[in-house]
Amino acid sequence: MSASRTIRSDDTRDERSSSALTTGGVALGVALPYWLDRAPGEALSVARAADAHGFGEIWIGEMATFDAFALAGALARETASAKLVVGPLPVTLRDPVALAMGISSIAELGGRPCDLFVGASSPTVLADWHGVDTPATLTAFGDTFHALRSILSGARTDFDLPTARSSGFRLRLAESSPVQLGMAAFGPRMLSFAAEHADRVVLAHVTPEQVARVRQQLDDQAATFGRDRPILSVWMAAATTDEQTQQVMRGLVTYVGQRGYRDMFDEVGFGDLVALARSGVGPKRVLAEMPVELVETIAGIGDADSIVTRIGAFGASGADQVCIVPATAGDDTGAAVLHAVSAAVAGNA
Repeated sequence: MSASRTIRSDDTRDERSSSALTTGGVALGVALPYWLDRAPGEALSVARAADAHGFGEIWIGEMATFDAFALAGALARETASAKLVVGPLPVTLRDPVALAMGISSIAELGGRPCDLFVGASSPTVLADWHGVDTPATLTAFGDTFHALRSILSGARTDFDLPTARSSGFRLRLAESSPVQLGMAAFGPRMLSFAAEHADRVVLAHVTPEQVARVRQQLDDQAATFGRDRPILSVWMAAATTDEQTQQVMRGLVTYVGQRGYRDMFDEVGFGDLVALARSGVGPKRVLAEMPVELVETIAGIGDADSIVTRIGAFGASGADQVCIVPATAGDDTGAAVLHAVSAAVAGNA
């Protein structure tokens, strides 16, 4: 059983990770796509294809379909080698006991290492969907990390923190493989917290320039805290056909005007589209004006060699791992994209 290799010398994960796909020192994983125009069940097919093609990790997030732990439990039995990474999950929607039980269950069912990521999520998910009025705070992240590390070590709970409390619970699955805790982070305060507390950090749909900035901040602040730098993963959409490229564009349109992302796109020359997105015209108009060149700044578009070259750009900027989010238009398993990438990596080895 294998897990993606990273450049950290103190990595305690499964030594058999050397069999997982890498290119230019960058470990390759797959993040399950939940394209809104596709059937939810294709996530399982994509996971099977990722495992069959040798990708070292399968990331299982959560949208409006499967519960992440339920889907991960199914994949723990339907895949053989890839390490399962659950998240990022909103830190305010599950208490630490529930998170610890969930991730330990997946590790036990799959008989292999499994990591857990948390994130802040959005007002739509928290307030509108779940009716949770309290947004994620650094206090909530701190309480969750503190509690999870204690629970996953096998200790009986006895904590009363500002956002989490538990007494008398002991996880019977705590002897499973060690769990690395990660977080989705973007802004300076979240990245500073991650540098101090997280084992891993993930960025989604960003430019190499943004990756380089994040890598530098994580390295500098981790050194200040006397810690090894966190592993940095990047989610990168990938498409090999025009139909798939259009699918990726539809999925990315909501990012253009978002805080943080808008500055990133403005920096690389798409300020006019950012201004349009912020004007309130709606996603259809923004999509109609979106040039493919914008998508190419954050995604792998074209033939397999072009996608691998883009992966290399993220590696050169400091990413330890690139997780492909495969487009599935015209291919409900995502196998076309994943096969193309794995074959190109093997050919370049």
